[in-house]
Amino acid sequence: MNAAVFETSRLYARPFLPAQDAPQAFLIYGDAEVTHFINMGQADASLSVTQARLERYAAVENGLGVMALIKKDDGMIVGSILIKRLPDAEKRATDDWEVGWHLRRSAWGAGFATEAGAAALRYGFEELSLGEIYAVVDVDNLASQKVVHRLNMVHLGQTGKYYGQTLELYRAMSSSLGGLQRF
Repeated sequence: MNAAVFETSRLYARPFLPAQDAPQAFLIYGDAEVTHFINMGQADASLSVTQARLERYAAVENGLGVMALIKKDDGMIVGSILIKRLPDAEKRATDDWEVGWHLRRSAWGAGFATEAGAAALRYGFEELSLGEIYAVVDVDNLASQKVVHRLNMVHLGQTGKYYGQTLELYRAMSSSLGGLQRF
């Protein structure tokens, strides 16, 4: 469990190791059911495409970026957790910070998204001193909408400001940190 950025009782987050992690990450990003609400609905066509994605993701600095989410008990990558700047429609970074998660299908329903999301928010507020963090969720992604509600994020309505699409916008503020469950 080296280079953990943050952890929970069951999980830890660390930067991706592209060559090593690509086969497990392909189970996330190569699965059309998983990518239905992310990556404009496009699954990675091959392991090499996933490895190239991970090479972009591996540039985690000071805990900011997209990280591997790993089960402590068996070392399996169950998904990705992210704390990064939200992009506008032209993919330019805005001043707004995002928390998000992508989980492999076999990890759905185990509470990993809520657990990792809470830890990422806590890390963003306590370690990175961010004042507010947003989540953007596809209007039809009911599972992720349930997660942000469990994280006590406030629903701000729909927005077209990010990713060039209409998304549900949620916000957590550092002042609401006390309401976050520890896992």
